[in-house]
Amino acid sequence: MRIVSKKPLFIRLAQPTYGAYLLKRNHVEPVGMEQLLALQPPFLVIGNHAHTMDSFIVSSASPVHIRWVAGAYLFKLFGLRPMLERWIGAISKQQGRSDLFTIRAIGDALKQGDIVGLFPE
Repeated sequence: MRIVSKKPLFIRLAQPTYGAYLLKRNHVEPVGMEQLLALQPPFLVIGNHAHTMDSFIVSSASPVHIRWVAGAYLFKLFGLRPMLERWIGAISKQQGRSDLFTIRAIGDALKQGDIVGLFPE
């Protein structure tokens, strides 16, 4: 039996409430998400980015906590930075250029045994 890393309190509260609403509202039927439980962390979750809400929808359906790589511009929006850093554990990424900070942050997260999600574009 594998021990699943504990989800942050914000995620544990938001997933059954807002997360369930988000899945129902967008007519999303999560299929195969239980396979994430069979994998031994650390690992990467890589997906195709089609919508702004992709990371929210995947996290709502996921049985494990995923630390998403998010655009640095989101960390500059009023009130969003504390939520992204402390509540969700997101990793900042500068768009359009090589970002050594992001590479190191992803490496550190994987060394800590976290699950990191990204949408390579």
